Amino acid sequence: INPARIKDFIAEIVNIILVDLGISDFGILTQIQSAEFLDDIQHLFCDILVQNHIFSSKPQYDAITNRVIQYIQNNYQSAISLAEIAEHLQISENHISRVFKKNTGKGIPEFINHYRIEQSKELLRTTELKIYQIAEQTGFQSVSYFNTTFKKIVGQTPYEFRNSPGI
Repeated sequence: INPARIKDFIAEIVNIILVDLGISDFGILTQIQSAEFLDDIQHLFCDILVQNHIFSSKPQYDAITNRVIQYIQNNYQSAISLAEIAEHLQISENHISRVFKKNTGKGIPEFINHYRIEQSKELLRTTELKIYQIAEQTGFQSVSYFNTTFKKIVGQTPYEFRNSPGI
């Protein structure tokens, strides 16, 4: 048996598990490839699970919700539809909507907007990008909708937020 093939197989399985749990890679796949013994691989994987509180507490959401959130985080800069998410996860739109709302208290479009606003707040704090550029980079189809959504969620316009003290 070729040890390199075993490592590749284990890395693939670990990646599937991490994605299903909604955990980012954290370089574990590279570490698995450089590990010398299977015990080292086991310890790496357990460390990642402990760091993400998988062993110490219940995961915040179920696997479907985590996968939806991960999809949103990876694709928020472009238009995202419920149909697209359902097709990607190969789960019905109704089931995804029901499970997601039950677990997060938000519908998927509302969650997407909140996530985009959080990303735009970071860009407003850390860059000199113009408001329209931030709207584009965070997946809003129009500056007007971005401004309206930002004000509704944050209580200030993006301009007011950027220029407020303590930002």
